[in-house]
Amino acid sequence: MKKTAGNISFRAKWSASRWGLVLLAVLPALLGAYFIIEVFALAGLADQVAPAAGPTDPVPTLAAWQNLLLPTLLLWLLFALFALLVTRQAYLSGRTVQRARARDFFRQLEQLTRNLPGFVYQLQRDPNGRWHYPYASEGVRKIFGVTPEEVTADAATLLGRIHPDDYHRVMEESLQSASHLEPWVGRFRMIHHDGRLLWIESRDTAQKLPDGSIIWTGYANDITEYKELEEALRTSEATFRAYVENANDIIYAVSPEGVLTYVSPNWTEILGHELAEVVNRKFDSFTYPEDLPSSYEFLRNIAVNGQKQEGYEYRIRHRNGEWRWHTANASPLFDEQGKVIAIVGITRDITERKQAEARITRMAHYDALTDLPNRSLFVEMAQHALATARRQNGKLALLFVDLDNFKPVNDQYGHAVGDLLLQQVARRLTGCLRAADQVGRISGDEFIVLLHTVDRHPDAFTAADKIRAALHQPFMIEERNLQISASIGIAVFPDHGGEIGELLRHADHAMYQAKEAGRNTARLFMPDQPPLATGERQAEG
Repeated sequence: MKKTAGNISFRAKWSASRWGLVLLAVLPALLGAYFIIEVFALAGLADQVAPAAGPTDPVPTLAAWQNLLLPTLLLWLLFALFALLVTRQAYLSGRTVQRARARDFFRQLEQLTRNLPGFVYQLQRDPNGRWHYPYASEGVRKIFGVTPEEVTADAATLLGRIHPDDYHRVMEESLQSASHLEPWVGRFRMIHHDGRLLWIESRDTAQKLPDGSIIWTGYANDITEYKELEEALRTSEATFRAYVENANDIIYAVSPEGVLTYVSPNWTEILGHELAEVVNRKFDSFTYPEDLPSSYEFLRNIAVNGQKQEGYEYRIRHRNGEWRWHTANASPLFDEQGKVIAIVGITRDITERKQAEARITRMAHYDALTDLPNRSLFVEMAQHALATARRQNGKLALLFVDLDNFKPVNDQYGHAVGDLLLQQVARRLTGCLRAADQVGRISGDEFIVLLHTVDRHPDAFTAADKIRAALHQPFMIEERNLQISASIGIAVFPDHGGEIGELLRHADHAMYQAKEAGRNTARLFMPDQPPLATGERQAEG
């Protein structure tokens, strides 16, 4: 305990008065001794002077001086006795004041400790190994259900309540700290008077006394509730960790600036990177470049609005170089001032779902057999090309391609062979075109070709002749040499129509004109020549 100004003042005053009393007792002795010495000195001088003096001279004799000694001694004894009585009375008064002040101090200490949550104690171990408590504050009653008097009367009242599994550790640590005169802090279990288990935290400092005793002065507090909360937190953390480590989704924390401050261990399982490669790095290192602007917008919305965001889809790089699709949900984490300091969330791999969606989308827009755009997708692409040509005052051409003699192959060799033939036709058609041109399968054995930037009609015929030549080459399918050809109709924008639907009808019209011309040929749309009748068209397959 720190010394107070009052304590220092009291001790200074007592020290000063004590030395005053000592001087008061010693001074008479010094004066008496001095007086006796003077008496004997004068007596000696008288013996020397007497022979030389006459009989009538008044010279003191030794007897005369010695007659003065007795009253002097009595006076000195009375004075010394008086000084001793005064000194004793002053000493007793000082002790009384000291004891009164000590009682006041302990009363104040009791008042102070009564308002503390724990209790103050002094524990002493004498040279014979006997333990006792010189002091225990009132707080011991509330914590353990025992009185301070019971504790000071028998140290086992407290020491005996230390849990058996902790007792030897506590004693060894206390003695070890005492050997080095170092402060000691310990946490251990004790048994309440009613049998309840308590957790106690004790802090004390040891002091060695002259007789070999050791006294520990300290403070102890009940931390049972804290330990229960600590255990509940530990259990909660263990449970959360189990959830995180066994989750199918990645749990993450990211700063508003985009730095990944935490990722759950299953990141490695899902994306391949070691955690050390990820934590404290910006997510730019892992996010698909085209998705970065929307990713930062996602974080910015959370940080600015302070609200949860859901369903953000983006691509993230696997350690093997693949791009995986993920969807993220995230919520803001606030500080005491309400500022967003972090964003925590869950991200899930949805690559398989996105692939399935892509397959469904492709099936809706692409021919399942030839993997070429179907009619709806082809028309959509042609409309975009038509808008571009219209803005640039350019031309484009549609080629309607119908296979000659395909139906006999289908009937003779079966649909399986016919499907294989259609797949090879699709590959040859694609190989004949420029990168900007497009080809689609309309139905059955009918295909449509879109030629961009056609300057003149002969340019369309050049492409048509290239296609005819490629399709007239024999097809080797299942060791069969199959021979077909193609009839092609051509319609040019804007000469033969201003809309895709109109151009398709005219190209189809021209294709049947090519059929009428003997097949394996190409014809430009001629509005004055009627197409074949419906029945004739069906027979031409």
